[in-house]
Amino acid sequence: MLASELFDWLGKLDVDVITILCITGAAVAIFGFVARAWRRVCESENRAALVGMMIQRGMSVADIERVMQACVDPEDEEEEVKPDVRIITLMKENEYEGNDIERVLDAARISGEIDADVVKVIEALVEQGAEVGEIEGILDARRTPPATPKRIAV
Repeated sequence: MLASELFDWLGKLDVDVITILCITGAAVAIFGFVARAWRRVCESENRAALVGMMIQRGMSVADIERVMQACVDPEDEEEEVKPDVRIITLMKENEYEGNDIERVLDAARISGEIDADVVKVIEALVEQGAEVGEIEGILDARRTPPATPKRIAV
């Protein structure tokens, strides 16, 4: 029933309308393909710029490799961006130096994995233009002190 109504409705349309619909559909598909390709080009340029910056800063091959492994593969669009990559990208966009980025990452990792709350704190501080020493200090202050054993009176 629904299919016959759809075909009746399409039969009433002019050939021009059907042509416009087909051209519009093709244009949307082409635009999506071009946008995805452009995104990949921009990601490649960002990676190349990041590697160039790390080389200029004199970072070791192991450090460069560690940072590049933290990057998300563009083919893996389902995967969420890793915290390291978010921090590196944000700090690079705000013109922090490679050594400063490394210091912040080290300070963020001391408590283990970098969680979403630490990323939010770093993002807020970087957007406000905080100095690296300030960021490190705040990350140190956020850590919970180790539990002290309770003393038992004997």
